[in-house]
Amino acid sequence: GAVCLPAAGWRYNDGYASVSYVGYNGLYWSGSPFGTDRAIYLYLGSGDVYLDSNDLRSRAFSVRLVADY
Repeated sequence: GAVCLPAAGWRYNDGYASVSYVGYNGLYWSGSPFGTDRAIYLYLGSGDVYLDSNDLRSRAFSVRLVADY
């Protein structure tokens, strides 16, 4: 089976609650914490995929429920 994730972009706090790179990049939180204020995320970009990066939990990356049967 395949999992299709949209390039949902991400939201950042610039005082305007902007959303950037919709249709070009996607960042998705995993369920894995990284310290007390960070978490692991998946980055999908144009030709790039990063599986083990981490960032502050205060960033508003997307969350998708994916089940492995």
